[in-house]
Amino acid sequence: MFTSRGQILVLSGVFLLTAGFSFINYYLLAVGVMLIFAAVVNLPFFKLKNYSENIRIQRFLSSEKIFALDFLHVTVKIENTGGVIDYLEFVDELPKTFKIVLGRNSLSTYLAAGSKIEFSYIVQPRLRGVYRLGPSKITVHDRLHLNSDETNFENYSEILVYPPYDDIRRYGQITQRRTLGVLFGAHKSKDKGVGMDFFGIRRYDPSDELRWVDWKATARTGKLMSREYETERNIKILILLDSSSSMCGGELENNKFEYSIRAAVLLAQIALSRRDEIGLVAYSSTVNIFIEPKNGRRQLFRILEALAKITPSGLSQTYNAVQYTVNRLRKNAFYIMLTDLEGSLQPLLESVKLIKARGSELLIISPFTPWFEAELYSSPVEKVLAVAVAEEFYENRQKKIFELNKYMIPVLNVGPEDYIPTVMAAYLKAKKRGIGLT
Repeated sequence: MFTSRGQILVLSGVFLLTAGFSFINYYLLAVGVMLIFAAVVNLPFFKLKNYSENIRIQRFLSSEKIFALDFLHVTVKIENTGGVIDYLEFVDELPKTFKIVLGRNSLSTYLAAGSKIEFSYIVQPRLRGVYRLGPSKITVHDRLHLNSDETNFENYSEILVYPPYDDIRRYGQITQRRTLGVLFGAHKSKDKGVGMDFFGIRRYDPSDELRWVDWKATARTGKLMSREYETERNIKILILLDSSSSMCGGELENNKFEYSIRAAVLLAQIALSRRDEIGLVAYSSTVNIFIEPKNGRRQLFRILEALAKITPSGLSQTYNAVQYTVNRLRKNAFYIMLTDLEGSLQPLLESVKLIKARGSELLIISPFTPWFEAELYSSPVEKVLAVAVAEEFYENRQKKIFELNKYMIPVLNVGPEDYIPTVMAAYLKAKKRGIGLT
């Protein structure tokens, strides 16, 4: 095909031919014929060389699995197995949510016969998901840039992007027991026994075993004194994640669903670090993910991989998801439901009854849509309309919360700022109370 330069040359030739015939000017006719001939005569020879068949492209990734907001190093190798390529343009297509932080994903170069060239760049995926890098687009020009040949190489590289690890890094320091206790009121439950952490000395109780008596303290005070120990009770948590299409409200990277995923990841990390069992159910019109509560580091990556692949869609069928879940859990658990409460109320109430009937407890943490969409409104008119919509949303929401409170189900409204701290505090409160003991 002609390049823009080649097209200009042909059009100029046609114009001169037209002018030459109009004014019967043989000079213009001759120049016009020469211009058209110069552009056209080289085209079949250029096509015959078939440059694309002689080009080999390889792409190498520093990792095929990466956390969102981390860095991915991409290396591209281009080999020319044919003749000289005077001018080659290469572009490596990237997903829209990938940001180039160093280097370029394109290259313009001369490529000698039988030669190779290598270049690299670094990208940062902004959003979790399953992505493909590619295709690669090659454009070859002749020496005068009159003709070009463009080819798409379907060489895709698949990459799995986990939810951001930044929250885990950020909260890593405060996941230590003492810090959690100061910030969120997390404490061990006192218990008596051997082989547990020593807590203190107290007055002897007739129910105490003789081996718990601290004879030194008894001799010092003149009264029978017993040692008291403390331990952490392990609990079982199940995250019920609403993955219906309504959870997409808000900015692409910071909508209700993405915040819910971030909260779920952090909750899983903290719970597993404290030897609790945690599982995950993501549901919409069907159950999309079911991970039975377990402990151990592998469980975290099971949850991460599942959350990386899920896409919100469909309607919220809460009752079907809860029924599916309780039929597969042998013991009671502490259910934490992350939902925007925009589905029907009655199925939700039936779900509550089902959970209660199994001796489990439920907490609903609900992202409030207008708080997540506030950044989308820029003009004063949009903001006024948004306030009116928010008031209507809030009234409907309060009616649902009122009905849920009749069943002693707490509902916590959250926005982008307090979502993660609220989830952490709710978990630690349940831990302290021993809800969902294993």
